[in-house]
Parts: sequence; C-alpha cells; structure tokens
Amino acid sequence: MSEQDKILAPFEPTYHQWNGLARHLGRYMQMHDRYCPKTLKKYFDRFIGEPPEWMTEEVVNWESDSAFATADLPVFIYKAMLSDLK
Repeated sequence: MSEQDKILAPFEPTYHQWNGLARHLGRYMQMHDRYCPKTLKKYFDRFIGEPPEWMTEEVVNWESDSAFATADLPVFIYKAMLSDLK
C-alpha cells in the first residue's frame, strides 16, 4: 500500500464518523433479518437518499435478493466511518 492510499484516523471515532452513514447501516441491520442489496437500497431510498459512490462501486446489482457476504456490512461500516472522517 502506498503512502498516497493511507489516511490518519483517530483511535476513537469522531461524532461525524459514528453518527453518519455507519449508524444508518447499524440501524438497517437491526431492522432486517436478511441483508441483501434490494433491502439496503429500500432503506437508502426511505431514510438516506442515494448511496455513496464508493458503495455503488461495491454493490453491482441493487435489485438482487442474494444475501451479502458475511464481511460485506462490516466493511461498509468501516468505509462509511472513513468517508465521514472530518
């Protein structure tokens, strides 16, 4: 990994990090038994708006009923917290 691909993140999340998209993703997980692109997109449409660009690159088919891989949502939360770093 090059120095250009690194960022400096705080040990403790900032208010913006834990209160933004990461918190929404946690709420989404509490509201659904099955996590798939289709239900996540419905959550975005209802509560947030458009998904961020980095997420649309990760999720190829928003109409899919296929469950996300086990690690996908934690990675989404991690990326959300990094993107909300202010």
